[in-house]
Amino acid sequence: MVRIRKNVASKDKKNSIKRTRSNTIKKENTKKEISRALNIPLKDIVHINDTDVSISNYCTKHPKFITTKADLKNKIRKIKNNEHNKLICPICNPLDKTSSIQENEVRQFIEKELHIESKKLKIQKSEIDIYIPQHNLGIEYNGLWWHSSKFRKSNYHLNKTELSEKNNIKLLQIFEDEWTNKKDIVKSIIKSKLNIYDKKIFSRYCEIREVSMLEASAFLSENDLFGSSNTLINYGLYFKNELVSVLSIKNISFQSFEIIGHCDKLNIYVSGSLDKLIKHFIYIHKPKSLIKNVDRRYSQGLSYKKIGFKNIRNTRPSFYYFSYKKKNMNRRTLANIKEQFPEYLTDIHDISEETLMEQLGYYRIYDCGYKKFVLNLK
Repeated sequence: MVRIRKNVASKDKKNSIKRTRSNTIKKENTKKEISRALNIPLKDIVHINDTDVSISNYCTKHPKFITTKADLKNKIRKIKNNEHNKLICPICNPLDKTSSIQENEVRQFIEKELHIESKKLKIQKSEIDIYIPQHNLGIEYNGLWWHSSKFRKSNYHLNKTELSEKNNIKLLQIFEDEWTNKKDIVKSIIKSKLNIYDKKIFSRYCEIREVSMLEASAFLSENDLFGSSNTLINYGLYFKNELVSVLSIKNISFQSFEIIGHCDKLNIYVSGSLDKLIKHFIYIHKPKSLIKNVDRRYSQGLSYKKIGFKNIRNTRPSFYYFSYKKKNMNRRTLANIKEQFPEYLTDIHDISEETLMEQLGYYRIYDCGYKKFVLNLK
């Protein structure tokens, strides 16, 4: 028995030495990469800790500065695109202040308004901005500029979502324009993930009524992150004559329908609203199948699974464009931008769409794709 303990202790010591050696090699390789990129000697690069590094004798205004390795890596990429080297210094060129301020606003909302503690969390090589352990909830604030295709690969956001799911973490990914333009809706979503509501209503106490297209569209615009939908089939739940939940559906082929929108009123939880509204729709229209595409940035589609929908496939990330030349950046589809630039519609053979859009002042930003759910009824 003594020998076994000695062997175990010996192995642990060897593994510890190997890890230390491996970390040392990684740090030295990182220093060499920085040295080559910035054209400075190795002695002017010092690792402060696992995330921060000190740079000396590079910036003419600031002889020494400390920056994060992640920010340094992003800025080095810009140097490769022949942009100005002063971008490296975080004092001359600080991180995107708007994004950091708004990320802090999300954190303040959780900690000061909802009185829930949060922290940052590292998963492998990724980091979650805001993590709430007691709810296994992670929240990522994605500034449009730093999370665009200029700095992030097309599968960056999807990879973080899937990594979180593997670690039993529900990850919410908020884009900058959503927080800027639809803050109340985003706050309501965060509260619902934390099971915090101003009011809870049972759907059995609600009356189902048909809702006009205009009324349904207005309700979704005010209460749903994804906005209005011009659908002909709309049903709502009314509690004491107040519209508290809406389901919007469109016909996509013979007896096959798609759910375009469903939500409850802001800060209200209508228990069983989705189930009740779908059952009513099925009773009236008798469809063969019902489809729902769930945005993976905000949901895993568990509420659809509970009522019998099956996840048949996951889509690849799709993209939007935003103008980095404008102060108020908003994501837009390519179709929206084509209306503004009719010259885009001309035949172009020697330039890619993405390159052309950059020339027009637009960058891509990718989402996490969708989970496609289907309910087969016949």
